[in-house]
Amino acid sequence: MPSLQSPLLSFLAALVLSTTVESPAVAQSSASPAPPEATAEPAHPLAELWQQHQTSISIGSLLLLSYLGVLGFRPLLLLRLPASDLSIPGTSLKIPLGWVRFLKYRNHVLDAWVNQHWKIAQRSFLDLPAVSQRAIHIPLPVYLNDQPIDEKRIGEALKPTFSKNTAVLLITEEGGAGKTSLACQIALWGLNKQLCKHRLLPVLVETELDDKQTLFEVIRGQINTLTDQRDPIAPELLENLLRRRRMLVIVDHLSEMGEETRKQITPQLADFPARAWSSPLACWNRSATCPKPF
Repeated sequence: MPSLQSPLLSFLAALVLSTTVESPAVAQSSASPAPPEATAEPAHPLAELWQQHQTSISIGSLLLLSYLGVLGFRPLLLLRLPASDLSIPGTSLKIPLGWVRFLKYRNHVLDAWVNQHWKIAQRSFLDLPAVSQRAIHIPLPVYLNDQPIDEKRIGEALKPTFSKNTAVLLITEEGGAGKTSLACQIALWGLNKQLCKHRLLPVLVETELDDKQTLFEVIRGQINTLTDQRDPIAPELLENLLRRRRMLVIVDHLSEMGEETRKQITPQLADFPARAWSSPLACWNRSATCPKPF
């Protein structure tokens, strides 16, 4: 028995010793490595911008939404904005409104103003002596750019002319041939959106012009009479109506007017006001032959 137990005891002792020595290595090898420390990612530029300018961005967004709401539902309120920068009481600071004035005279705002006044303007225009005497229009043969056009399709034929950035229409023929009658008919087509996509308010110019009474001032006086407003139209509003082609300026008997008047109404000149305004201009002369169109 002693001889059998001795090898067994030696084997067991060696097994225990090997287990005791190798167990730390196994434990160390089985242990997972520690995760590396997470590094902070750089902030997105938009997020950084928002953190730095939260107040300014919020106020700007609120103003933009307010403007879009007014533009969509009450566009005429934008015309009440002041023309100059607002002063803050008790300080020397001013609120700049230059960008607001740019948004003030958009096409949608100008169309709203025209739509508010066009019916009154139409009645006033039809009551003018030069127009009321020609209430009945008889179509006559007409040539446009030396090409004959159907008397019943004159309005349709004039659409390309009134789609130009600066439209100047010269009507020429002998006296009594119906020039004024045709011009009045063109004015009514413009009021009823038969010449372009938006309405054109007609202004009939029959008076002489000079240094004190310029074409712009005559148009301003005529538009005040046509729309029957209590307060005169603001020059800035009138200039934008002309610039955005919301008016049709009609000059009667141009050939019979004085030299000073004809100087102010010369479409060939580069500084002719209607080129800057872009509003259509219709003139007519007494001439046996039709000159080349402008």
